[in-house]
Amino acid sequence: MNTVVGLLIGASLGAFVGWRGRCASGSCPLTSNPFLGGLCGALMGMLVAGLLSGSAGQMLPNSSEGSRANMTTKEMSNVIDLESEQSFDQTVLQSPVPVIVDFWAPWCGPCRKQSPIVDQLADQEADRLRVVKVNVDAHEALARRFDIRGIPTLIVFSNGKEKTRLIGLHSLEQVKNAVGA
Repeated sequence: MNTVVGLLIGASLGAFVGWRGRCASGSCPLTSNPFLGGLCGALMGMLVAGLLSGSAGQMLPNSSEGSRANMTTKEMSNVIDLESEQSFDQTVLQSPVPVIVDFWAPWCGPCRKQSPIVDQLADQEADRLRVVKVNVDAHEALARRFDIRGIPTLIVFSNGKEKTRLIGLHSLEQVKNAVGA
């Protein structure tokens, strides 16, 4: 419904601008005539309505990351979704085995591609390391604490200290090399 309203409002405003604001050269699609103005306005109205209603995130294909966004702490296969910022120190910094922390967000396309790679690493190396996922939208203080400036970011912790940091999308081999697996 919001999309239809956005379409109608955008088309009306665009048609008005096209009728009222004639471009001197006639090359501007918004102001060259009411029809093109209405068309441009309708497209912009749909886009704005989609963004405001949150449906832009729903247009992305569904993946395991989308379902993780609604979960609290759970252990899925060998991956731990962080429950709270308070549990981070115990789960990660006090771990007897190395921990790879995946800072991600459900709306992030590269994070969605990185997730199965991290999951595969967690399954392959379950006896040697722990994998923890941190949703930066849900745990903003942790993202600030570890100076996360881009996602996905993978940080390898060993004995409570950061050893390696990978920013962006990486292959399984690259992640294994960073972990030392």
